[in-house]
Amino acid sequence: MATSTLLTDPPRTTPHEVVRPLVGTAALVLLVGASRWGSYIGVSSLYLTDVLVAGAVARLLLTSQRDAPVRAGFRAGVSGLLVLFLGYVAIRMSLSSTWVLSQVWLRDGVPYLYGVLGLVSGLSVARATPASLERTMTWVWRALIFHLAWVTLVGVVGSATTWETARPFLAGGIFAIRPDVDTAILGITGGLLLRRLLLGQGRLRALCGLLVLGVALSHAATRAGYIAVLLCLAIGFGLAYAANHDKGIRRAGIVVAVPLLLVAGVKTLPSTTAGDRLLATVDSASATTQDANSALGTANARKKVWRGVISWTKQTQSREIFGAGMGVDFLAESNTLQYLEGTVYQNVRSPHDYLIGSFARLGLVGLGLLLLLVLQLVRQIFRFRRRIAKDELLTFAALVTVSLFVVASLGVVLEAPFGAVPFWWAAGVLLTLVRGPEDDVPAPEPVMDLRMGTWTTPPKR
Repeated sequence: MATSTLLTDPPRTTPHEVVRPLVGTAALVLLVGASRWGSYIGVSSLYLTDVLVAGAVARLLLTSQRDAPVRAGFRAGVSGLLVLFLGYVAIRMSLSSTWVLSQVWLRDGVPYLYGVLGLVSGLSVARATPASLERTMTWVWRALIFHLAWVTLVGVVGSATTWETARPFLAGGIFAIRPDVDTAILGITGGLLLRRLLLGQGRLRALCGLLVLGVALSHAATRAGYIAVLLCLAIGFGLAYAANHDKGIRRAGIVVAVPLLLVAGVKTLPSTTAGDRLLATVDSASATTQDANSALGTANARKKVWRGVISWTKQTQSREIFGAGMGVDFLAESNTLQYLEGTVYQNVRSPHDYLIGSFARLGLVGLGLLLLLVLQLVRQIFRFRRRIAKDELLTFAALVTVSLFVVASLGVVLEAPFGAVPFWWAAGVLLTLVRGPEDDVPAPEPVMDLRMGTWTTPPKR
């Protein structure tokens, strides 16, 4: 009797597994590439950013990635400090009396809750494959290049009102520059490009990218953004130096370049609008232009707001310890809103300083937890600097946290999705780092053989 053909058919081949980037990369890429106007894609109360964040959490919970083996040098669980901070925020939100479930309550609280993305990214990076990490950086670079291209184009040709006008699913228009955030992202791009240039990785492309970046920055007019750019370049420079710990000659070349870069920066900075505003803030006697005088006025207004908000928060013991909660318009309550609102800024709910705003909403308890998180991030970057220097994804995470926190200290950044989502995603990646085999024994410093005139690296003990 003939055998059924169904039983003799060869088994189907298993298709190649799709390489996916780290969990949460889609939301990260959207806001790194499109910044503020990207966060407005959607309809009121339901934006694409929130859908992507929810999808990232669901992906981690519903897939088997959470069960994958943990890589050496990464934490198996999540950061307890971040969990504690998120728990306190959730409790403080639930105790915000009559404001609970109102639109302003969500607006004030959700940016803190984006910290959940830090838990997601930390769990994901600890279990990721090399191919997944490479795919993540591929998408990150696409977003950074897209951002550099449109910011440069808008800076050169000027913004077109027709593009910035709100429209269905684009309530914030399109290609509308938000100076502080967009300049901070340019700083992240610059730090990565400088690192590549100094490490000899695609030097021509890195140099061309830095030249385009210079054109984009020449049109920037934000002091906080320029500070973020300078810090990102310094970090990129320092990480490149750390990555070359076994290459003495290249290290010497990097050190020689330092005074040349400093001289170029000192000569160039005053000629830019942002540089003029920054110098006027430091030295009021140098404020001789309209932009410089405007910068002084803005700085004085913010100081009045900061003092007023701090005084108002300290008026009652409960408010000082636990904060006013979400939904309360503490700028109006403290009579400081008049210094911020005008023809440019409307419906302002932040004092243009993330820590002071967090003090008002979360009190000393929340502010203390937040400061501990920031200090932990700084410690992680310094402690694992050589490991970060050799890994472009970790370098990107370090630059994101530093750059965005700088502009958040002088603006409204981490109170919005376009700042909070990238910051907490990157923070989660850094917080998951722990000592690995390569960190147990510090790499020996290269020494020079005076007789042979060559550099050698002693073996590890």
